[in-house]
Amino acid sequence: MDFDAKLQQAVFLCQSGQFRKAEQICQQILRDFPRHADALHMLGVIAHQVGDYSIATSLITQAIEIDSNQSSFFYNLGNVLREQGRLEESVGAYRQAIDHQPKFAGAHNNLGIALQEQGRLEESIDAYQKAIEIQPDHADAYYNVGNALRKQGKLEESIDAYQQAIHIQPDHADAYNNLGNVLKEQGVLEKSIHTYQKAIHIQPDHADAHKNLGIILLLKGNFFQGWKEYGWRWKCDDIISKNRDLPQPSWDGSNLNGKSILVWAEQGIGDEIMFTSILPTLSQMTEKIIIECNLRLVPLFQRSFPQIQFFSRQNLPHPHLLDENIDYQIPMGGLGRWLRTDEDSFDRSKQSYLTACTNRSVRIRKRYQKLAGGRMLVC
Repeated sequence: MDFDAKLQQAVFLCQSGQFRKAEQICQQILRDFPRHADALHMLGVIAHQVGDYSIATSLITQAIEIDSNQSSFFYNLGNVLREQGRLEESVGAYRQAIDHQPKFAGAHNNLGIALQEQGRLEESIDAYQKAIEIQPDHADAYYNVGNALRKQGKLEESIDAYQQAIHIQPDHADAYNNLGNVLKEQGVLEKSIHTYQKAIHIQPDHADAHKNLGIILLLKGNFFQGWKEYGWRWKCDDIISKNRDLPQPSWDGSNLNGKSILVWAEQGIGDEIMFTSILPTLSQMTEKIIIECNLRLVPLFQRSFPQIQFFSRQNLPHPHLLDENIDYQIPMGGLGRWLRTDEDSFDRSKQSYLTACTNRSVRIRKRYQKLAGGRMLVC
């Protein structure tokens, strides 16, 4: 058997996403030559691609035990370990890859990523710079430098790095998105809008760019388009909440007269409190409102909106929330799309929508007055 030709075929199949066929070829090689390091390594790469990280780690480690002089083996082991969160081990693997091949730009870049994930920003920047020194057109290394510099608060330098990445790779959607984030932090909102739009033009399904664009548009008062773009948050990896698997259809802003609606919590407590300001408007549309919110907020919300039924958020929704007779459901952050469509739709009465507990307020005020010892107390 021509092992090299078979292995190259497996590599091609793996790169084209035909993992099962690639695996079969590697298994065939191993039946004839059980200690074929390259075949074991290739099986490990395939396992990594399909998400079997523990198997991938085991197979690549076996390959290294047979042949410990292959930088690619250590490099791919580092990749698998990093995705498992085993960052210190991945750093060690990347360093061994570099020991065997000092000018391995990809290993320097990925070493930087692992170091950055550990919070070792200066070391990560050094690793990225080494990758760039070896390969000056390494767009991802410039992009990663931009990310690390942004975390350090060096915004102008991070902008330069993102622009370098874009210069090298004009279709680098992530670089445009993160450049937009920096411009937003600098308060350059029009430029950030244009930058997010560029990312979306390059990659129409770039969820982070859509969400970030939505936030900027909301800040600028373009509520109609802003809420629409903000809806992409559910496809972003960094969202705190997960979409609830509820049986009711999503509310689309249609007439709620005589209908019931379930509004469920998302994101953090501060966001829940903010979005609850929309409930008085919703209450004018229907009396049949059910709210799922953080357990700590139930007493406050129930006191403030006695006509609404509240349930505490649980990992598994309360059985009542699974009632298919409820007409609609919507996440709290989705209410704005239908009920805060322009500036005129906001309540300008300056009247508080939350009601404090009178008895507790009196007790707390007395306690702080005692601690203040006669000094001015702001309540």
